[in-house]
Amino acid sequence: MKAFKVILLVIISLFFSACSENGNNHQEKKVDPAVKAQSEAEAARYRELVNLYVGKKVPYEQFSEIGMPKTLSGTNNSQWVAYFPKANFTIVSDKQTDIVRTVYIGKREF
Repeated sequence: MKAFKVILLVIISLFFSACSENGNNHQEKKVDPAVKAQSEAEAARYRELVNLYVGKKVPYEQFSEIGMPKTLSGTNNSQWVAYFPKANFTIVSDKQTDIVRTVYIGKREF
């Protein structure tokens, strides 16, 4: 009986998934060119930050250019979450190795 319920749920899920995909094909999504340009610029900025910082040591020597970091919530014994106000990005780094694990555009609290 339990297997029957699971199979029935899977079939219903597949049916609703197929219906929602078909419904989306008829709607054309329009994106404002200004929003698209802003999104592309933000994506390019994100890629630049990832290339500069992720997998590398925390940029202590760049604090004068990117701003003195502000420690944010989410910092604990194993990670440091810091916001750099001049450059407007947040990093998450490993406290033991000082290696940046990830970067976010803007201030990102956890």
